[in-house]
Amino acid sequence: MFKKLLLLLVCVAFVLSSAEAAKKKKPKIKSEEDESEVASEGGLEWVKFRENIPNPVPTEAQKQDGLIIFSRSTLERIYPQSMPRDKEIVSAVSLRCTLGDYEPAQVAVYPLRDLKQMDVRVSDLKSGDSVIPSSEIVVRMERYYGLRLSVTNSDKYGVVPKTLEIAVPIDIPEKKVRPYWIPVQIPENAKGGEYKGSITFTHAEGAKEIGLSVEVIPFKLLEPDILYGTTCINAVANIVKENTKEDGGEEGGAEEAEMKGKKRSEKMMREADIIFRDHKEHGMNVISPWIFSRTREKLRS
Repeated sequence: MFKKLLLLLVCVAFVLSSAEAAKKKKPKIKSEEDESEVASEGGLEWVKFRENIPNPVPTEAQKQDGLIIFSRSTLERIYPQSMPRDKEIVSAVSLRCTLGDYEPAQVAVYPLRDLKQMDVRVSDLKSGDSVIPSSEIVVRMERYYGLRLSVTNSDKYGVVPKTLEIAVPIDIPEKKVRPYWIPVQIPENAKGGEYKGSITFTHAEGAKEIGLSVEVIPFKLLEPDILYGTTCINAVANIVKENTKEDGGEEGGAEEAEMKGKKRSEKMMREADIIFRDHKEHGMNVISPWIFSRTREKLRS
């Protein structure tokens, strides 16, 4: 009996070890998912994201322009070291919107050499006599930040796209990608049709223009019957903290404290209104009160 049991255990161990060996030998299937390299600096681990995309082979025209323009879904991040896929290299970008709707396009510059004072502008969009003026389209530049990548691991950092800032002329080093968002808002009284214009990328040595077309569908979407919102709105909490810090809190006499409180409240309401409008424009219809309760507790302590 003992020998049979021992033989059974040996067989089980052999099967498990064979399965583990097969698992190790199994080749890793490459995809275009982000890979990463880790480098230590100052006691911190800096993660460099890499995409499994080959280096682009520029055409003669692209070499002359000094850049490659590509477009990628706004649901996908573009990193400084991202590479354009062949199917993403574009000569025009198209969008589809309903009345009163926002729709952004994400386009990026892959510089083939150092480009000085890159400036991105959008023309008027025209459909017959109807016009969506360029003044209503604010080009946004993605800004990269070195940030901690996880709240549970304080040692791992990476350079990632963080904010969408109003685009200004900026120098772009060779092979360091700079993404832009082109958010188009359709007026609620716009006529249906296809509106056409262009996006121009200008730098110190030249310019590159691509087409921009927006199909306007002449009806308005219904308001959602479910709640959309962010998990927290730290920006509102920061308004409270920063405004309290700026005026020194409740220091001084009663009259001075009351004046400070009134000015602080007015300023906070203006800044909060900007944040709430922005949330609404991005399709959200609810805010989380959780952050307010935590902020209130911090202010009391």
